[in-house]
Amino acid sequence: MPGHLRWWTIAVLLGWALSFSACAVLSPLLAPLTPAAAPTGALTEPPATPSSPAVTPTATALAADVTPVRTPTATPLPGPRLDPALVRTYPLGAATGDWISFDVEPVLAAGYEAPYTVTLALPDGQTLSSPVSSVGFDRQPRARFIWAWNTTGLTGTQAFTVTLMAPSDAPLALPGADVLRVTLPLQAPETLLPPEPGVRWDMRATEGIRLHYLTGSAAERDLATLLPLAQGAYAEVAARFEVTTTTALDVYMLDRILGQGGYATSDWVAVSYTDRAYAPSELTLLLRHELTHRLDSAWGCDQLPSMIREGLAVWVAGGHYWPESLPRNAAALLQTGPYVPLQQLLDDFYLQQHEIGYLEAGALLAYIVEERGWEGMRQLCEAGAAASGEGTLRLASALTALGLPPLPELERDWLRWLQALHVTAEEGRVLQDGWLLMDTVRAYQSRYDPSAYFLTGILFDPAWGAERGITADFVRRPREVQAMALELLLQMAQESLRADAPAEAERLVAAVQAALEPTASPAPEVTEMEALVAAVLSRGYEPYRVVCVADGVEVGQRAPGCVVYALDRADWPMKRVLWAVRGAEAASWSVVGPQLPY
Repeated sequence: MPGHLRWWTIAVLLGWALSFSACAVLSPLLAPLTPAAAPTGALTEPPATPSSPAVTPTATALAADVTPVRTPTATPLPGPRLDPALVRTYPLGAATGDWISFDVEPVLAAGYEAPYTVTLALPDGQTLSSPVSSVGFDRQPRARFIWAWNTTGLTGTQAFTVTLMAPSDAPLALPGADVLRVTLPLQAPETLLPPEPGVRWDMRATEGIRLHYLTGSAAERDLATLLPLAQGAYAEVAARFEVTTTTALDVYMLDRILGQGGYATSDWVAVSYTDRAYAPSELTLLLRHELTHRLDSAWGCDQLPSMIREGLAVWVAGGHYWPESLPRNAAALLQTGPYVPLQQLLDDFYLQQHEIGYLEAGALLAYIVEERGWEGMRQLCEAGAAASGEGTLRLASALTALGLPPLPELERDWLRWLQALHVTAEEGRVLQDGWLLMDTVRAYQSRYDPSAYFLTGILFDPAWGAERGITADFVRRPREVQAMALELLLQMAQESLRADAPAEAERLVAAVQAALEPTASPAPEVTEMEALVAAVLSRGYEPYRVVCVADGVEVGQRAPGCVVYALDRADWPMKRVLWAVRGAEAASWSVVGPQLPY
């Protein structure tokens, strides 16, 4: 991500992160970290639109590895009911002037059949109704209202009523269990943090694409770099699929993390580009992945099952979160497990553990290209598009047309190909640590930023948002001390993995996991990071990256400390670099800067 630092300054900062000396009084944050380029996330998910509810893929957490998210179960009560914890409003920290979305998840008996309806009675007299249906790839019954209530002109705390309405032959709810009165405080727009409240959508065009961005965001600041980067990614993917159309493609840059960092439709691409990138976000791979989903229809690949489309996008991008050898990592997966059979991926791709599913799909496509070449991929897509029936039947026809065996035999040959590769146990460990990190990222989202959590959250339609002038859902994210601290620790764990320091990544992820347990005591790493964040905020800056070192002698500091990359709230989104020194007392920090002590 481009910044305003000179190259020699960056070189000095990289050098600091290599220094470490063991000392009992050192902060838990002061561990050896080698900064590395942030990785990328790539996920294509149907967004929320006015005509269709949001639908999002799912991931299943590795057993006992991460704080589990709530799994809805059949209610033990004799009838359906509303749970206050399952009535959510978006955006976070609602303010006067926001368009409010509602997500209501009633508690129903397992395997419910009755056509339930949720009705909202709003303060302005509006009454809105929506049927309860399986919204989201987690297949939970919900009623979803996208940008349903305009709060312009309203102030203070507003109250609305939620009612669960059931047909006459449904089980009776307990008295009062089918009605909730909910309050929603609205903050004044002038209290919003930058880049709000004056943020708006803008657009710049370059060859092949129209780049939409939010004013005052990281994307606007770095526009001179983003435009050629996005155009280059488009040119690469368009050349892959021999796209020659002169119609510009719309790319929306979002100033917050949503899902794993990107989603797309047949009309546009949306990617996250924000400074505090706690989820992997190497932009080139992310753009290639999402642009593949936008352009693969040129060959008819959009008619094939999700396993093939997602594998194709991972292969074209050159990796999932960062550049990687898909065959080697899939071979390491076979040694470490758990392996997901291809038929299971084919039947229910998004219900599998996210990283495993994408890795296997990408490696399978790598094998097909190895066997039949890139031209073979075109033939596969075209044959699948010409076939009839649902996706599984189309894939079977496509494999036959390409001279490949049916899926079970293809899987056998592919596994033999992978098993011939020689991988190390350390490769398997790093792979598993990456899965654990991403499951922890999703657990963080589930608790602190539920609209970003791709299993149950809403992937809002940026094209419709730009048309209506709606920005809050694309820029507003958690800004409290606890959330920032966890995001920074997740980012540090990412960098540790990229620096081949798995033990350090495991330590940091474990600290975040403990913080997500409601009854657990906070780990020292979390306590220290919260104190550091609070100290930086008190100076008028907002941290987006922290690199801690145990010996600052190279820059004239005898005490251990941390380099803090921050944004200036008074001059947003200008980047600054601060130096934080741990105080004599536990969880205390002294922050100097913005100039570094050379």
